[in-house]
Amino acid sequence: MNQPVLLSCNSILTDQYFIPPFDVRAGELVQVYLYHGYHFYPVLAYLSKILTGAIPHENIILHQPFSYVPRFTESWWRRHFRPVTVDAYMKKHASADSPAANRIYERSNIRKNTRINTLEAPDRKLVSLSATLSRSSCIVFDLAGLGPVGTPQTFSIVKEHVQQGGAAILLDGYKDFQQECTKYVELQWLAS
Repeated sequence: MNQPVLLSCNSILTDQYFIPPFDVRAGELVQVYLYHGYHFYPVLAYLSKILTGAIPHENIILHQPFSYVPRFTESWWRRHFRPVTVDAYMKKHASADSPAANRIYERSNIRKNTRINTLEAPDRKLVSLSATLSRSSCIVFDLAGLGPVGTPQTFSIVKEHVQQGGAAILLDGYKDFQQECTKYVELQWLAS
């Protein structure tokens, strides 16, 4: 049985690039390949906002809300005088009644009173991912800055979530997981 479409993209055309049409259904993990280079982060930021509906786009139809897995950030003042703990972050950003919210504590180095700014980048991403997955079955995520250990770990968690009926869009600058994704879409640069 075909799953209903959760997101439809009829293509995205800017003065710099073109993204061909694609759709996302429950149980699908779609990779949008952005290439890697100086342009990666601006394109990532723009697409994450379009695909979650934060910036309306005439060619994106959201049949179900998608949530972006944000990078954890903390102000200088907060980091030095009142750092955020995992528990405080989860209380503010996660759905308490979801089992996904408590999965973060299965990791040996993460406790409720752990300050997030003391964690390595992959673990900070996992805290944010757990909070997002507790609220939303449809996510947009990236693997930027996670390194050779954190990248497959994070991808594995998302893939498991998708296999349980969720949906995900991976915005990535590498093709490492192209074969493991349900669909693959490649950004096409336009000649200047």
